[in-house]
Amino acid sequence: MELETLAEALPTSKALREKKLKMKETIDRVVKCYEKDGDKDMVEKIKRSMVEYESRRKKYVSYFHSKKDIHADNLLELQNIPLPDNIPLPKEKPPKINPDDTHESIISFIKLTIQCGTPAPPSDSPPKCAIKIEEF
Repeated sequence: MELETLAEALPTSKALREKKLKMKETIDRVVKCYEKDGDKDMVEKIKRSMVEYESRRKKYVSYFHSKKDIHADNLLELQNIPLPDNIPLPKEKPPKINPDDTHESIISFIKLTIQCGTPAPPSDSPPKCAIKIEEF
């Protein structure tokens, strides 16, 4: 998965469940406060909106699952993918690399670098630019 620095990270299902639970608890506390104050109209309005929310949520969940099932049915299985018949396979196995050989080659490279010296920047000054910049 590629990370996009500009996009915000989506919350996980666990985080969403926790937030939903906290929101429900907060709404229940608000309803209790309105019940204590005796504002029955507001209590009914909040309960009605919660029922509407649950019905919309159930409708969206069922729609999501129906689309998910249709998409899962359209996926190809690995056996159903056609492959060409005459694929040339390599006749020889690639040579195995001996770890001792790589160790020796690294040591020989280091010795060669020490003997020849490390590359240094050029001692000459950089070439002068042939283009003249005119002032406006």
